[in-house]
Amino acid sequence: MTAVKKLLISRLQEIRESSTGRSIIVQIIYFFCGTLISRGAMFGELSPFGAAFVAAVPYRYILTSILGSMLGYIVLTPVGSFRYIAIVVAIGAIRFVANDIKNISKSAIFPSMVAFLPVFATGVAMYFSDSSRINSFALCTVEAVISGSAAFFIDRTICLCSSRRNLTSFNQQELSCMVMSGCILLLALGGLHFGNFSFGRALAVVVVLLCARYGGVTGGAIGGISTGVIFSLSSLSYSFLCGGFGFGGLMAGLFSVTGKVGTAVAFLLSDVIMSFSSGNKDIVFALAVEGLFGTGIFLLIPQSVGNLVGALFAPTDDVNSGAALKENVIMRLNFTSKALKDVSSCVSKVSGKMKELSVDSFPAVYENTRCGVCSSCGMRVFCWDREKGVTEDDFNRLSETLKKHSHITVEDIDTLFVKKCCRKNEIATAINRYYQSYLMSIESMRRITSIRNGLAGQFGGLSDILTDMAEEFSVTDVCDLDSSEKISHMLRQNSLLPVLCNCRISDSQMTVEIELSDRSRGSIKKSVLRREVEKCCGRRFLEPVVSVAQDRVRVVLNEMPVFLTEVGSCQHIANNGKMCGDSMVCFNDDKGNMVAMISDGMGTGGRAAVDSMMAVNLMEKLIKSGLSFDCALSLTNSALMVKSEEESLATVDMSVINLFTGRAEILKAGAPYTYIKKKGKVIRKEIPSIPAGILNEVYFTREHITLSGEDMIVMLSDGAVMGDDKWLLSLIKSWNKGSCQELAEAVVDEAIRQNEGLKDDDITVLAVRLKDN
Repeated sequence: MTAVKKLLISRLQEIRESSTGRSIIVQIIYFFCGTLISRGAMFGELSPFGAAFVAAVPYRYILTSILGSMLGYIVLTPVGSFRYIAIVVAIGAIRFVANDIKNISKSAIFPSMVAFLPVFATGVAMYFSDSSRINSFALCTVEAVISGSAAFFIDRTICLCSSRRNLTSFNQQELSCMVMSGCILLLALGGLHFGNFSFGRALAVVVVLLCARYGGVTGGAIGGISTGVIFSLSSLSYSFLCGGFGFGGLMAGLFSVTGKVGTAVAFLLSDVIMSFSSGNKDIVFALAVEGLFGTGIFLLIPQSVGNLVGALFAPTDDVNSGAALKENVIMRLNFTSKALKDVSSCVSKVSGKMKELSVDSFPAVYENTRCGVCSSCGMRVFCWDREKGVTEDDFNRLSETLKKHSHITVEDIDTLFVKKCCRKNEIATAINRYYQSYLMSIESMRRITSIRNGLAGQFGGLSDILTDMAEEFSVTDVCDLDSSEKISHMLRQNSLLPVLCNCRISDSQMTVEIELSDRSRGSIKKSVLRREVEKCCGRRFLEPVVSVAQDRVRVVLNEMPVFLTEVGSCQHIANNGKMCGDSMVCFNDDKGNMVAMISDGMGTGGRAAVDSMMAVNLMEKLIKSGLSFDCALSLTNSALMVKSEEESLATVDMSVINLFTGRAEILKAGAPYTYIKKKGKVIRKEIPSIPAGILNEVYFTREHITLSGEDMIVMLSDGAVMGDDKWLLSLIKSWNKGSCQELAEAVVDEAIRQNEGLKDDDITVLAVRLKDN
């Protein structure tokens, strides 16, 4: 039995992961939704919701939705089903005709109009029929309006669910649409009853209690009134439910501070008291049983669900606080300045060790020799006073030999001087000494100029940093002070010392930034910290990103994204060496991006490994500290230029994937091709650029592309492809079932085989696949 169970689970998993299997599952879901929603009735006899559902579903699911709605009307509502079946068929025909007219079919009011017109037209026709149940024109108008409104709510709800956004990111209008759609579903479930006991009303009790317990008075009132209004429309005998659920939700919200039990008792008493207005003891008893049943389910719901509901009703009137934004700006600037000191300190040490040397022109070499040697010679009257021009010509004839060999000898003086010199040994020694000093001065000036240029580049980079931060905070929507205080309290309970804690909400996505003092005595695992923060915020987060700068520890948690990534990597060391000249890293930044990076140092071996590792480590640290990619590259470039006397350069190849939108950015500084597999097709991206460490200013060249689930990016160093890359294109295109790790290994193995007989070079391959979360 265990083997059979595992086999069934694996088969279901394969069906779910395949595109065909997912499509079939979604079609089945729409079919059953159409069947169920068609059961929802108001005033006991009107059922326009199935027609509204058919008008609102995406066109590719309309056939199964029509069949499901027709089945619901035939089986669950046999009386008067012919009219609603005709309405559903008419709606399907209208959508079929209008589907190719994009200006109409894509309109926001199109679903509402398609649902309204057939219901209203058939209602008017039935009004003039003697056997009609619609006995007033107003009633058929109300039914058509409710059908059009329901189509609008269902259409918006389907769009929101398809967007894969986090529930806590929806605004009040979007939440209202989802609540109304949920109430329509509850109304349909209300028809499933055992005697007077209704499963739909029992579930409505659970919804009201959840909203009241975790949303307070506001949540209880909204949940109670919404569900009460819907169920009061189901039948005139239940019209009192609007007041019963609404009043019960309000009272439950008032007593929410007493806990789950107090909330449930307050709702039950209020609802039962209001139910006496019905005058029917059976209804009172049924509502009491439904309340007890719903309360039992409510008490079993875990706290994590409650936190999610509470986040929906979190107050936002004071979250856009200037003080909170100011604290966040100060925290970011302070931390970034400390990260910059780690880089600038290297530059300061190099420039501080270089002593200022006197820089003279080349003629000063001979002038210093005259002053140091000839000035004390007794023959200077004849050489410098009477025949100064001849003596200067003698010295100038030494210049070519001096520049060619970097020194002169006594034999050179005997050969090139017209007159005989009695101090030729001292002159040769002095000229050689002063010429070496001159060469040192030239080199010193070159190095000082290089350092000055590097410092100038760093000041420019600092300006870019401040600009990036200003732009980032300009798009910050709100700061959730309530969640920030909860997280700070949690950290202190774990003996951690939070210096600052801020919860920023930008583009409906929350980012939690925490700065801790290194004097904290406590410790906490990353997984535990993530779970505790999720409880405080009522949202799901990725694993924390931790970086350290001097006496501060910065922790950033990004909200759980729409996509996840699968990463595989493999390297080959040239000539069977011990150190690879390529370096690579993958990490998540604080903006919801997954960053994959490869750096290739100049040449192979240890020196190339040092350059590439330095580039990767600096880029990772600076990006994690909050800097933009361009700023991080500029600072890394400056560090490589002043690292040593010898030339140091390294390529930087980056792929940055936004895990919320799927938008990918390819950034290159001297890097080779990047291969992108998108919907089964392989695209080669070649972007000309220069590596870091050569010029004072270096920039990324970039391209953008939007990816979806199962799309792939393959990055590699220049040693992988030394000729035709058709084999690589074919390998990536045909790679469908294997993992990214297996693909990276296969590319390295095939690259070695393809490059056989050519120069052996370091090879690095990094494969990243985007997967639906």
